[in-house]
Amino acid sequence: MNTITKTSSHTTYQTEKKTNTFLQYAEAHPYGIMSMLLVFVGCLSGITVGLRGFDSDLFLIAIIIPTMTTLALILSVQPIKYILAAGIITAIVDLLILLTLLF
Repeated sequence: MNTITKTSSHTTYQTEKKTNTFLQYAEAHPYGIMSMLLVFVGCLSGITVGLRGFDSDLFLIAIIIPTMTTLALILSVQPIKYILAAGIITAIVDLLILLTLLF
């Protein structure tokens, strides 16, 4: 029983260590992360608006709000953890809206 617990906590520690390493890298190089995220979010949201945004006002609003929030955070040079969180939310929303093309 002790071995299973140690293995489980060891795995959790490794996951936390990898996450902390990425956040440390992002905090050490914020302008590189912001520039890549700017291009990624801008292109993905532009494609999403072009393919689905003109079909419905609801889709357009759902695309614009997280995209503009992410871009505003980048332009105002907010802490990188807020920018990454907003970028992830924007990518998820855009990909979910693009998935509606399949159905």
